[in-house]
Amino acid sequence: MNKGSRQNIIKGSVIMFTGKFTRIVALFLITSTIGNFLGARVLGLYSLSNSIFQFLALFSVFGLYQTINRFAPAYIKTKNGAKLRALTGTAIKYGLFSSILIATVVLALSEQIANFFSAPELVIYLRILILALPAFTLTRILLGISTSHENVNLESLIENIVNPVISLIGIVLVIVLTIPDRYVMSTLLTAHLFSLTAILIAKYFGKLKHLKLVPSFKKFDKEYLIYSRAVFLNTILFFLIKYLDTLMLGYFDTEKNVGIYNAALNVAIIPSIFLTSVNTIYYPTITRLFHEKKDKMVEKLYEDVVRLLTQITIPLSVFTVIYSKELLSLFGNEFEIPMVLMLILVLGTISNLASGPIGFTLNALDKQKLISINSIFSISSAVVLDIILIPKIGIIGAAIGNATAMFVQNSLGVIELYLIRKFTPYNMKIYSTFIVSLAYGLAFYLIQRNFNL
Repeated sequence: MNKGSRQNIIKGSVIMFTGKFTRIVALFLITSTIGNFLGARVLGLYSLSNSIFQFLALFSVFGLYQTINRFAPAYIKTKNGAKLRALTGTAIKYGLFSSILIATVVLALSEQIANFFSAPELVIYLRILILALPAFTLTRILLGISTSHENVNLESLIENIVNPVISLIGIVLVIVLTIPDRYVMSTLLTAHLFSLTAILIAKYFGKLKHLKLVPSFKKFDKEYLIYSRAVFLNTILFFLIKYLDTLMLGYFDTEKNVGIYNAALNVAIIPSIFLTSVNTIYYPTITRLFHEKKDKMVEKLYEDVVRLLTQITIPLSVFTVIYSKELLSLFGNEFEIPMVLMLILVLGTISNLASGPIGFTLNALDKQKLISINSIFSISSAVVLDIILIPKIGIIGAAIGNATAMFVQNSLGVIELYLIRKFTPYNMKIYSTFIVSLAYGLAFYLIQRNFNL
């Protein structure tokens, strides 16, 4: 592998890991603080309204973050300023227009949305949070521009540190000042506005000033919107994989159980911090390498990433299951779950980590249709399981649907990558790494069980 590419990945991953770790800690503190002081019901409403917000944000961002990362690195390398300006101008114009339109519609239909989930209190949560949609959309687009320059520092700072920390501070103030809990979403609104302000300051006065990027606002460039449409369809499907369980629980079950489930999910996905840290710098790097026809470097890079993820996350996943009761107790007395729930959620996380950044690799190969097909199979299996199991066994049924969706999605992707390019991360090194990591985890479990650690 090219030494510079490897160093970029390592450096970028360390930066992103620091940010992601801060974000994970902050989000854990946010959910545990809400759970302890405001209760599982409020946490459920908070989680449900945020899931709806994230779904609507898909329509305003429209895959433009990925589109920028797909085309901008090549334009930067060839110094094609005209196309770079057209790309960023199209993204900003579409994002602002669509986000304002969506926010207006949701404000008008918030009562109907709340009635669909049989949660009248959801109205005020949605009305407050949806006001942040334009700021959130513009922030994502501007961060895409920054990341396309293989500069992950700003994204790590804004999304992983500034935004969650401001939210956490806001929630503490809501509790200390005894502000009615229905206004808890104002903390997210403030965080999104603060994030946009920070990135604009960076653009004009700080870290991004050297880019000298002046977007062209003359017209929409259909080329980028057509590409974004394919990415958008995939992001919709990925969203459903990620949030379908929460939305289905919101429909079939109570707000309290939504809160309990999301607390467990926040614990189960802790090992994913390593994958998300790698992804942000991995994608623009392999896009450039594919553009330069350096397929062997991409294959080696993908293999290295999967091996590293396996080494780190298997023992951590076992730890998460063993101490699930203790970890969930941090959220409050209402948050008691059976260990089998955490085991199912963690198995889903492991299936995601063991395939590495498979989605980004297929996306860099312009295989959006395959990703869509995989997602459809994945979501279909989850929907069937959720409809059958949630009414019968509640949050455990949601966990089974979640884990199944992840396994189907990632397994199909790994098989397709091998058939297309003969890339596979699985060899004796990976198998031995997996076995050793699992052995460490099981040894830790046996020690804990016998010595009551």
